[in-house]
Amino acid sequence: MRLPAAGSGPIHERIQALITSLVREGQLAVGDRLPNERDLSAALSVSRMTLRQALAALEQRSLITRTLGRNGGAFIAQSTVEVDLSDLLGLRQQIRAANRRDSSTVLVAESQSADARVAALLQIEVGAPVYRIQRVRFANETPLALENSFFPAALVPDLLQRSLEGSLYDVLDEYGLKPFTAEEFLRAVVADAQSAALLEVGTGDPLMSIERIASSENGKVVEVSFDLFRSDQVRIRVQSQVRSPRPELQVGIPLGRVLTAACRAGERRLP
Repeated sequence: MRLPAAGSGPIHERIQALITSLVREGQLAVGDRLPNERDLSAALSVSRMTLRQALAALEQRSLITRTLGRNGGAFIAQSTVEVDLSDLLGLRQQIRAANRRDSSTVLVAESQSADARVAALLQIEVGAPVYRIQRVRFANETPLALENSFFPAALVPDLLQRSLEGSLYDVLDEYGLKPFTAEEFLRAVVADAQSAALLEVGTGDPLMSIERIASSENGKVVEVSFDLFRSDQVRIRVQSQVRSPRPELQVGIPLGRVLTAACRAGERRLP
């Protein structure tokens, strides 16, 4: 393990990037122990203080764990994938951000008639044609999520002829329908026999259900998805903020005075 000679940025960040790339490429696996600080700092030609700064940052990111004692040290950890619902990046980008390899298996890709629930969510007629795509998403060959997505066939007429293993949002972008907003509903569920087998968990194990209604920038609903995530592999993140209060009807003038003035003027509506 040697730090590349070329590179920009502080040395501790280059150390982090090196170890991260070794994990992503599979040269370091979960449970592997890094060399001790003395040997690793010598191999990288850096001070132990700089190395400790890099290791502390990697531990903060949950890429490594550190323990004390004779059998202690720094070990490559099984990182969870942080699914940020505050941003429509797509799961592929979020898996890669966790330094894990992404892949998917398409289980179902078919045309069918929209039932009442799907039709209502997609804002189309009951019985209108929709495309259903069911996939298992993987991170480092570990099943992460079971997706069950529906798309209005009228908006994406040849969707089933496209490549469906990668980002479906990138495919929607080719139609000019990349999701711009989404409404998502979360609830805790347990795995039934089918989802347990596909996600390689036990029947009755906890899962996170996320129902998503995604719309394009022009307001058209382009996807409805019912997804199941392994709770041991995913951490859900939502960033919230306080909304600005609604502006007053008329700044500095009590509502009662406004109503009185309107009545005296013979108005039937508020000004």
